[in-house]
Amino acid sequence: AKGKGLGRSSGHSTPSQRAGIPPEAFGSPVASPDKSRWAWIADVGEGPNIFVGSANRKQKAQVTHYKFTPVNDLMPGLPLLWSPDGRRLAFYEYSHSAKNPTESSHAVVARVDTLGEPMLVKQPGGNLDTRPSQWLTPETLRFKGLREASMQSSEDAFVMDLKAGMARTETDWLAVQAAARIHEDSVATAARQAAAAKASGK
Repeated sequence: AKGKGLGRSSGHSTPSQRAGIPPEAFGSPVASPDKSRWAWIADVGEGPNIFVGSANRKQKAQVTHYKFTPVNDLMPGLPLLWSPDGRRLAFYEYSHSAKNPTESSHAVVARVDTLGEPMLVKQPGGNLDTRPSQWLTPETLRFKGLREASMQSSEDAFVMDLKAGMARTETDWLAVQAAARIHEDSVATAARQAAAAKASGK
């Protein structure tokens, strides 16, 4: 069909239309935790990008700035995951033309309150595939990733600490959380015992 081949221009069509990507591939609006804003993917001329705004889309801000071409085909993928405090969005960027299939998708965290530069999750394996799966807290994101460039390798679960800027395996992260709770409990117990001793005059 005319105008549907890669790189072929047809009037005022968007890059997505020229690359043969149907309009219905985008959209899927997702409400923020407090339902005050929505996030969605749309192509307004440069290729698919993420926007945040009102439900009727009259007020909106562009979060990502991908410029889709048949050569540089990076685009955001679903799902869009709001952080619990509504300050961030997690998603993954995807490339159909990646040289290695194990390097085609990368988890990304974008600030939607300040619209700063999105952060690419490059751990644990450099450029190997990562995809976000769940926010655990406003500052910690669970994601799945590959440890090695092999199609036979299984994805492992990791947790990214945004404040520390580092990722751990989910198993290690859970162990650290359990140790922290044990420490907090022991400190609280000691404080109660000290308060009781003081109250009894000992």
